[in-house]
Amino acid sequence: GLIEVALGLRKLLELLELPSVVKTSGQKGIHVLIPLAPGHTPPQAHALAEQLAKMIAEALPAIACTTHDKLIRKGRLFVDHLQNFTGKTLVLPYSLRANDGACVSAPVRWDEVTPKLNPAAFNLKTIHARLAAVGDLAAGLIAGKAQLGPVLERLGLRVR
Repeated sequence: GLIEVALGLRKLLELLELPSVVKTSGQKGIHVLIPLAPGHTPPQAHALAEQLAKMIAEALPAIACTTHDKLIRKGRLFVDHLQNFTGKTLVLPYSLRANDGACVSAPVRWDEVTPKLNPAAFNLKTIHARLAAVGDLAAGLIAGKAQLGPVLERLGLRVR
């Protein structure tokens, strides 16, 4: 389910002509980030994230939903759109997680997002070799150029 939802989100972002960076959470999740240009507001980011989550949940209702309540979810994946408000603590790319194996939240290429993706493979012992082999896949986040205004307008969301 997780891989299918992530790939569905990628396709949706491509249709909206938005770039994305995907990374493991360092736990069991996947984070999809949009490299925004400067000048966007938190309400704009939140409105887009909420709308994307709703669209994915509608497109994949058997495996995805937007509620955190496990009783309502009934085994479906929670598409968490609440990670982008002011003051929210985020797991940044290359963050070391406090878990067995010292996993790292690692940026990956979209072609690596398959059922074979193993988040535990990215850890304190392996991340340096990974960086040497593939470079910094999160570098595009710093110089983000994505503009949300036209996308929000296309989706009928009026947010400042």
